[in-house]
Parts: sequence; C-alpha cells; structure tokens
Amino acid sequence: MFTAKDFLDKAKKNKSQNENELLKDKSKAAMTGLAIGGIAGLYVGYTRKYNILISVFLGGLIGSLVTRALLKPKKKDEE
Repeated sequence: MFTAKDFLDKAKKNKSQNENELLKDKSKAAMTGLAIGGIAGLYVGYTRKYNILISVFLGGLIGSLVTRALLKPKKKDEE
C-alpha cells in the first residue's frame, strides 16, 4: 500500500530525472510501435490487396499511437 511519503519520494525522483531522457525513452517505444504497426499494415495490405503504401503508413501510425498511449518508458532503475 502506498503512503504519502512513498508518493512524495517517487515525485522527487521523477523530478530529478532529466526530461530529455524521458522523451528519448518515449520516442524509442514509439519507434518500436511504428515498426510493428508498419509490418502489420504491410501484411494486411498485401493479403487484402489494398494499397500497400497507405496500409503501411496507417499501420505504423496506429502502432506508434497505441504504443505511446499504453506503454510507460523505462526508468533508469529498470534498465
């Protein structure tokens, strides 16, 4: 169970972490989602005979957005 002290300690730790590193980690996760979504879009576009370029673009876009929304970036302690 979280206490107020634990919450404050976690907030101080996050505040001291460099913002550029958090942005870099979030971007790495988004690029991974982009690649996975692009591959999924390529497969869907090829098998259903859609325009492959548009399906790869849309798959990558959706994969990137879902990854940014659902995954939290790794913190230094978890690496």
